[in-house]
Amino acid sequence: MLLAFWRDEDGNELVTWLVIAALVVAIAVAVFGADGTLQTALSGAVTYIQGVIDGVSGTGT
Repeated sequence: MLLAFWRDEDGNELVTWLVIAALVVAIAVAVFGADGTLQTALSGAVTYIQGVIDGVSGTGT
């Protein structure tokens, strides 16, 4: 039965969408997880790049 579901076009499409949804959830957990490690790292990187740009352009705060 499972093999027939997999070979069926609708079943195959459903499995594909389930995999995509699982990846979206995994990425959301990584970015907005309990400790927010990735979000903190990205925020720090953006702040650093902004500082470099401000230093080069002479518009530092």
